Amino acid sequence: MTAADLDRLTSRIRQACVDAEIARHLARAGAAATEAAGDVQSRLREHVELLLDPARAYLDLLGDDRHRDVAVADLRRAGHVLTAPVRNPAAHLLLLASSAESLARYSRVTIRRAEAAARR
Repeated sequence: MTAADLDRLTSRIRQACVDAEIARHLARAGAAATEAAGDVQSRLREHVELLLDPARAYLDLLGDDRHRDVAVADLRRAGHVLTAPVRNPAAHLLLLASSAESLARYSRVTIRRAEAAARR
């Protein structure tokens, strides 16, 4: 990854976390079916789609242990949330938020590794 790629990914991670927090507030306020929630949902979907690959790279750093099992389950759930029909807007918004945050956390590790490798 180039420095520019890392900067873009870092920016995406920050925005994903902000949007996840907004989604949580909207869902808890009973506003999950509003236009604003739809906009946040669209952005969260983009974040999840774009963070899947860097989060998958995180799996390569893990051994065969419980941490890997959890990360694999999180990635699987994120992919499922993208394709699942929306039956409960609030629950779906919360699942997207949770998925975006998990993938952001894993992607941060990938970034740190790439930055450390670039300094060597």
